[in-house]
Amino acid sequence: MNKYLVALCTPDAFRPSAKAAIAALKKTNLSSTDLIVLDNGYEQGFRHAEAMNAVLDYARDQWVFFLDDDVLIAQRDWLQQLVSDAETADATLIGCIHTFASGEVNHSGAIAHDDGSTELRRSPLEALTYMPALSSAALGITPGNDLRFDTCFEKYQHDLDLCLETWRRGYKVAISPRVTVVHTMADYFSTLSPPAVAYQHDAALFREKWQAYCADGLYRIPQLKKFATVAAEPNWESRYNQASALRSTDPASASNKFRVFIDHCPHAHLLAGAHFHLFGLHGQVEHLHECLALNPLHQKARQLLDEVGHASVLAVQE
Repeated sequence: MNKYLVALCTPDAFRPSAKAAIAALKKTNLSSTDLIVLDNGYEQGFRHAEAMNAVLDYARDQWVFFLDDDVLIAQRDWLQQLVSDAETADATLIGCIHTFASGEVNHSGAIAHDDGSTELRRSPLEALTYMPALSSAALGITPGNDLRFDTCFEKYQHDLDLCLETWRRGYKVAISPRVTVVHTMADYFSTLSPPAVAYQHDAALFREKWQAYCADGLYRIPQLKKFATVAAEPNWESRYNQASALRSTDPASASNKFRVFIDHCPHAHLLAGAHFHLFGLHGQVEHLHECLALNPLHQKARQLLDEVGHASVLAVQE
């Protein structure tokens, strides 16, 4: 049996994102590695956590690395670097930096707030860092433990749940700055329920299961004490997501929430997103300018602004 097992999960191994992810992965150093592509074929009733547990049961004494099919890895020695950093940190779970194709960080770990809500971290990292939680879109798990994903989660939060369970058992979770992957955040087809409904279910389950531990326990752990102040602050990402969810069902309320959000939120990347949504709701070009001023790497805003400018030139010419 090889030392490592890489499992890439996809609803369709022939869709463009999956083909690109597999092609990129095969160019990296996969010596002593088994590669499994989990194609669930948009299976009715598919649960990601169940498939991941089956991989862990199969692997037994192997390192396991889970990847989503919208993750592109260009770094040839990514696997070896993650193993080295996990051993250095004595970590049971190891993750890496995720960026968009533009280079903008889309997440570098996650935090669970005292109220049980969760938030992706987007701060660049310069050193190997212990983190409350990680995304399973690119996640390494050391051999020799009995950790398993909670299959009560429908589609989301099962990875964050596993991380908190890891800390609760006295193990460690860390993230390596030496490995960066491009995470395109492709849309996933859900046969279970619309993504927003599934997320609401799983977020509520996570809060019910972990709120007490987040408020009194998780941030008493020495490696995580530095996150205690942030965990006690308002979860601006949660508020942003709540406003975003209203765009199609109650655009007036969404607009009001985004405007209030802009007045109070301290995070530039979320403010940029709020302005982007307000452009979509009202078509006011100044929101695209504000979005790009706050986040120059926002590619969609740049594209739309170019299109608006091009359309204006054509109108003048006509």
